Amino acid sequence: MSTRLTQRELVGELMDAPDLDEAVHRQALRGLARLNLVGRSGPMILDAVRHHFHNHRAHHPLRLLDVACGAGDVTLRLARGLSRTGLDVAVDGCDLSDTALAAARARAASRSDASPARFFRQDVIDAGVPAGYDIYVLNLFLHHLDNDAARTLLARIVAHRPRLVVVGELARSWPALIGTCLATRALTRSRIVHVDGLRSVRAGFTAAELAELARDAGMARPRVTHHRPARLRLVWSAE
Repeated sequence: MSTRLTQRELVGELMDAPDLDEAVHRQALRGLARLNLVGRSGPMILDAVRHHFHNHRAHHPLRLLDVACGAGDVTLRLARGLSRTGLDVAVDGCDLSDTALAAARARAASRSDASPARFFRQDVIDAGVPAGYDIYVLNLFLHHLDNDAARTLLARIVAHRPRLVVVGELARSWPALIGTCLATRALTRSRIVHVDGLRSVRAGFTAAELAELARDAGMARPRVTHHRPARLRLVWSAE
């Protein structure tokens, strides 16, 4: 593995292996949920949705899809947070992994205060992104894809003419790599997360790279901002 971070470096992540042991997978998902909490993935995305619909009239009800939602922890935080804003938003999450979807449904069932969210299986790379949503969220998913695949995925979303797209990603840098190394070991014992966390940062983006990818996918004037710790947020709307 290169010691340079001047360009994206994609190495297959352990959690993407189709033969991954289910118990090991569940442990990794719990670790990633802790990292999402510390990394403030939910608030970062929620703030973008609230800000947009504060400035643009929301024709209720709205529909939101969390693409590649994993164990659903961010999806459920979005559903809960949006319900508190008074916005009428039906929240769905989709993922390819049956193990992740089972964890998401169990998480939803265990939270008496959780706003409803529907989870379903979808291979967004081969089968495409479902249409009919006003808001599309992609949290920490694009770095799993090479630039061509990521560009195609974003272009398919743009073709559905959504009102808002919010992308949360990792900022590729040495501080991010060091911080991820420390955080993954502090928050979980999962070797999967220890290894994949560093691979994810190396496959992450600079703000300029993420903005260029979005423009190439048909997103005019995407807004990319830095957020602590070591996150990027892309917001795009045709409105």
